[in-house]
Amino acid sequence: MRNAAKVLIVDDDKSSSTLLSEVVRRIGLKPVVANKAADALNVVKLQSIDAALVDVLLPKTSGVDLTTEFRKTKFGSN
Repeated sequence: MRNAAKVLIVDDDKSSSTLLSEVVRRIGLKPVVANKAADALNVVKLQSIDAALVDVLLPKTSGVDLTTEFRKTKFGSN
């Protein structure tokens, strides 16, 4: 899994993010979990992320708004 693609999982429900993380790991990818929109934005600014699974109903910021913000970072240029 050293060179596996990184998948960002953004979900405020820890049981859902744990389940998604396990599924991503089992298919050979590397999960990166964030439980808040602000944390997810920091992740995409600091790391190279290949894909994202984002909960639409996040507190404070919707998942749709978050993905719009992703496009303004280097994540949007991959």
